[in-house]
Amino acid sequence: GTPQEIYQQPATEFIADFIGTANFVDGVIKGIEGKELMVEMLNNIARVPIKGERTFKVGERVRGVIRPEAINIGEEGKFDGKITLSTFMGNAQEYYVDVGEYTLFVEAANPSGRKIYEVGEEEGLKYMVELDNNIKQYTKSGSAPAMSAGLGEAAIGITFMHNGLRHIEEGFENISVVAPEDGTWYSTAAVGIIAGAPELEAAKIFVDWALTKEAQEIGQQYGSYQFPTNPDAKIPEQAKPLANVKLNPYDLEWSGENRARLVEKWDNMIKDSKKEQ
Repeated sequence: GTPQEIYQQPATEFIADFIGTANFVDGVIKGIEGKELMVEMLNNIARVPIKGERTFKVGERVRGVIRPEAINIGEEGKFDGKITLSTFMGNAQEYYVDVGEYTLFVEAANPSGRKIYEVGEEEGLKYMVELDNNIKQYTKSGSAPAMSAGLGEAAIGITFMHNGLRHIEEGFENISVVAPEDGTWYSTAAVGIIAGAPELEAAKIFVDWALTKEAQEIGQQYGSYQFPTNPDAKIPEQAKPLANVKLNPYDLEWSGENRARLVEKWDNMIKDSKKEQ
């Protein structure tokens, strides 16, 4: 057969385990329809294509293979299980799921932050709750996650990229700055004038200066490697490798209107998940 057929429908357990991680589950043939077996596994009926010339009988016990990436967590109407271990692996999340007499190994691709728009609010927050199992600390400090990774306290720090660049310059050679292939979010630093400011004219002069090429090139001389908003300003050399990072669309108004509600909802979901553990 093709490489895909050999991977998905291996002839023996040895081949299945040799060419990739596999879950082995016992089943019973409940029926035969043409070139398909109706196999009862995990309290469900699975349709399994018949390969080769081997003959099967109703009632015969068989052993099936389920690949880790073929299992979807969160789908209803299949079989129930309890996640006993969740491990963040960068572009994937690995789970061990207790389904009774078996513990299944599951591998699922990690969605990016924008998925709250793509998969919906409930699924997006559900993922964040699962990710919580791998979070060491939630901090109000923007630079703390990068320093935590640099000190070896955490494997990954979710932070502004320029913080990681600064720590690399400071000698933390064990840090790498990476972004998700499917895009990441961004933040634009703001400057403004407070209504009723007592020194209004001075404030206007400061804002005008802050937007100049010269002002926006000062930070990189002191370890601040953000991208300037003035198109004429020089991009820090340290930040140039990140110039082509894919940015996700960001609805600033929607985020502002829904931030408090989503944070409260997420916080309550985290608390509820802790009670269940």
